Amino acid sequence: MLDCFFSNKYLNSDQLFKNLSIWHYPQFHNLCNNYPVLFISFASVKGTNYQTARAQIIQEIITLYRNNDNVRNADFLTDMDKLFWSKINYEMTDAIATDSIRFLCEILSKYYNQKVIILLDEYDTPIHEAYTDGFWSEMTGFIRNLFNATLKTNPYLERALLTGITRISTESIFSDLNNLKVDTITNARFDKDFGFTESEVRNALLSYGLSNTFEDVKKWYDGFTIGKCTEIYNPWSVTQYLDERTLGNYWANTSENSLVEKLIREGSIDVKKSMESLLKGDTIEVLIDDEIVFNLIDKSESGIFSMLLASGYLRINSYILQSGVRKKCNVSLTNLEVLHTFEDMIKRWFCFSGQKSINRIKNAVCMAGRFSFIHNSIPI
Repeated sequence: MLDCFFSNKYLNSDQLFKNLSIWHYPQFHNLCNNYPVLFISFASVKGTNYQTARAQIIQEIITLYRNNDNVRNADFLTDMDKLFWSKINYEMTDAIATDSIRFLCEILSKYYNQKVIILLDEYDTPIHEAYTDGFWSEMTGFIRNLFNATLKTNPYLERALLTGITRISTESIFSDLNNLKVDTITNARFDKDFGFTESEVRNALLSYGLSNTFEDVKKWYDGFTIGKCTEIYNPWSVTQYLDERTLGNYWANTSENSLVEKLIREGSIDVKKSMESLLKGDTIEVLIDDEIVFNLIDKSESGIFSMLLASGYLRINSYILQSGVRKKCNVSLTNLEVLHTFEDMIKRWFCFSGQKSINRIKNAVCMAGRFSFIHNSIPI
């Protein structure tokens, strides 16, 4: 939607927005279709090793150039510019890749006489995958250099918007950037804009003749707290329910849970005890960090529960102490959909492991004296 609003590639897309709230503000009208926009998504960067993940990022960069091939033969391009463009290929070096988006911003800005807007979706997916599969240092080094050239030393940039699950610590990929404005799940200024409110869900159910299912839908898909706004519903799951008319675990079927599963599976006994309490429906007291330091996340219970909160698996019921980026909170599982996600996750540990792994898990369970609900409910 942001791409359609800002990008000068979409002529007359103002027709899409004239019946929406933004058109009530005349000062925004002249922003519509007025900028060259580079829209990038790292959602598919899920390589299980550095070479594959880097190649997937390179593919996204090549796609940007392919989508803007109309400026390749502009009169103002120098021989050096054309030489650089010719090096945008699957074999490009790190030095070329690092400067590739900044260079494209320069060319687009000169061509359209307007600075460029960059929209980067799921910027943190490569970091999650790199941590899970053991190439975190290599990936953060590559992305840090790319972000530095693209977002800091780039005079052709108007604005950049990055979206992701987690606020990754400034000590990792954002260490070189200044003037970042950050919204997290605990302090979001646009707290009603990233999910369905209860009134929106009621109206949608009414439109589909499903008003009588509201209480069930609430149990399954409500529970998210974003900023100061409570009772936010999962928009993907609600729309899937409206389409299928069957309550189900739609969100887990589309998201990658490997990092969360790794953190819980390899977490301490205390983490597993806390998870048992959550699965029983209890509320637990935890420390939450708005910034997640990935290379230390498995060494800190607060890091694990911060990740669970940022990923939508937990909801904040109340604050005990708020101080800077660290907060002490009472949390619980978000809703029934999340509960079933964790139950399925635990079942997989038994169903898809070899017998040695099963025995190791059972021994750990017995030593902990916990997780009795698993033993009673899952056949082994």
